[in-house]
Amino acid sequence: MTVQRGTPGARRRGSRSRNARSRALLVLACAVLFAGMFMQVTMLARVSSQSKRASVLEGEIEELSANAENLELSINQFHNLESIAVRARQLGMEQPSESQIRVVNVARSGDSGASAQAAGIAGTEGIQN
Repeated sequence: MTVQRGTPGARRRGSRSRNARSRALLVLACAVLFAGMFMQVTMLARVSSQSKRASVLEGEIEELSANAENLELSINQFHNLESIAVRARQLGMEQPSESQIRVVNVARSGDSGASAQAAGIAGTEGIQN
């Protein structure tokens, strides 16, 4: 028994195969849609995470910049020669007189001439050849 195209059995088979194809295409479209949505949500999560990280780093930069500025002010304060002189006087230090100042040439490694010169100067008793 052969079924001809115009018969109701042939129409049912053609209808079933079209329904199966449309269902497969519908499932495929849903899978692609779901995958696209998943990728978009994942990307948004990454962007949000990177944004939070950038915000934290900006805060650290501001904090470190303020700290660097404070340290620079401290350095400038301690390099002020007048404030050093005032602090030295408070500690009982005095400006040395000319007779208290000694100039000593220190020999470099392998150079014995400079130490010999220093030996002939008054006030160099502690220098040995």
